[in-house]
Amino acid sequence: MSIYAVINSDTNICDNVIVLDEGAMWTPPASHYIVNIDGLEVGIGFSYDPATQVWTAPPEPVIPLDVEEPTS
Repeated sequence: MSIYAVINSDTNICDNVIVLDEGAMWTPPASHYIVNIDGLEVGIGFSYDPATQVWTAPPEPVIPLDVEEPTS
């Protein structure tokens, strides 16, 4: 078995992660391709550059520090 990223061809962003058995006959959806990510810490939302084979993590969410608790 191997782990693959399912990547949108238009955006080069990983839309899904799947596990395939060796020799499995599976075709990604239209406008998508797959890349083996065995041993990599890659997941949904990561960007992939097929020319350099480099992955980029999505930006961290911004969490405001000055949020007040609601009062009842």
